Amino acid sequence: MVAVPYISLCRKRDSLQARVIISRKSSTGKAFLHTVAIMSTDAFNIHPPSTPDSMRPGSAGSNRSRNTLSVSEVLGQNMKEEIVKIRNFLLLKYVTENNDKELNLVATCKQELSGLEMDEQVQKLCDDKMFDMGTSTTCRDIETLSKRLFFDYRLNDLTADEASGWIKTRRVEMNSTKARKTFQMNAPLEVDEYYNRFPFKIVTASVMIELSSSAIRDQRRRPNLLLAKEHKAMNVVIQNIKHLKERKTKDEPTETDIKMKMDRVKSYDFVTPFPEVTYQYDKKKKYCPKFKVTFYMVESGTSKFVQIVFPMLLIAILNTVQVLDRDFVENTNYLNNAATFALTAVFILPSIISESNTQDLITMNNTYIILIFVGLALSSIPAEMMGTNVPALTGMIVIWISFIMPIIGCFGYFQQYRSIRRASPEQTERYDEEQERESVVTTTVDKASHIYKRDPFDKFIIVHG
Repeated sequence: MVAVPYISLCRKRDSLQARVIISRKSSTGKAFLHTVAIMSTDAFNIHPPSTPDSMRPGSAGSNRSRNTLSVSEVLGQNMKEEIVKIRNFLLLKYVTENNDKELNLVATCKQELSGLEMDEQVQKLCDDKMFDMGTSTTCRDIETLSKRLFFDYRLNDLTADEASGWIKTRRVEMNSTKARKTFQMNAPLEVDEYYNRFPFKIVTASVMIELSSSAIRDQRRRPNLLLAKEHKAMNVVIQNIKHLKERKTKDEPTETDIKMKMDRVKSYDFVTPFPEVTYQYDKKKKYCPKFKVTFYMVESGTSKFVQIVFPMLLIAILNTVQVLDRDFVENTNYLNNAATFALTAVFILPSIISESNTQDLITMNNTYIILIFVGLALSSIPAEMMGTNVPALTGMIVIWISFIMPIIGCFGYFQQYRSIRRASPEQTERYDEEQERESVVTTTVDKASHIYKRDPFDKFIIVHG
């Protein structure tokens, strides 16, 4: 038996009534109508003078007082949990950066219930013992129903609502076959170091998107995310760029075109514009309420070559000339030059060290800085003081050896870069011209098809979507 809800509006005397009706069809094809709730609107005169007080909602003799649970009855019931299957579609638009160099993901989110799942939820939420709709207006009741039907968001474990500025409701669509709620999202991205060896640094910019469980009196509803069975792009997809002004041709968009569309960040460049998406299924509670979207980005090493490596190369050359041409440099000028080299290094090198929650002393970047200062210190010792030029020559050699660190950092960066690109999703998995198909075959995360990679753990299953 299939149940399909719809809303019927009818005028009765001076009031307008809206009935949320469940239409059921039996095996013989006969239709049965069941009125779930009756709502009145204050657009008309809800309580005309002729209406007896005993019949008004809220009076002792009304149906509302007879059907609504009392406080003691509600508190006396045990909490009931229900897993609600829901599809969450994420449309990626671009990544932007504010004046504080904080990154944000601008996107559109859609929660969708369809078919029997929606029918079951509407019936439960419209039960007059749980959902008293006797005293408010039709529009207000439908709005309340839409709020209870869908789930609130949490971003990076923090509540996301319109007050936070991260989430804003755009529209709600409800008809006989489907219920859909669309949100505008401006999600903060958490930036973490992935690879940091001078002069290159790769970071991950990620956001954890979670649908929060909801509770109505003694009913707790937990969201269980659904995945598209055949197309990954039906879960998370990049917005269509066919009509962008930057594109002059009608050919299939390239990765460069998509990168231009997604990248509105000055501090970083995309390693790939196609994000990694992972879903976390809770084995104990048997549901998946959240997923993580991760971008890999690189802080440009070319600018660091201009700002740091080339000035340090100049210092190394000048220091070498001073050490080898000792006969033509007086002691006073020798020390002045050494102090100038050291002061220049003091202003240049600290920018290599990045801010982090944990700092290790022995790292490639710190080793490079230590070698520079040790080399400059040894090079500043005059031969007359020690009776030999060996310390200065040793310092000169140490400075030149320090340049091995940037070379190692470059090789490591290119290896990491290729590794990330090999493991990243294909363009067809994150970009689809149709954007969102009318009918999508879905499945739960724990039963994801072979196109999804699974990483099982003791308490969770990580599914790469």
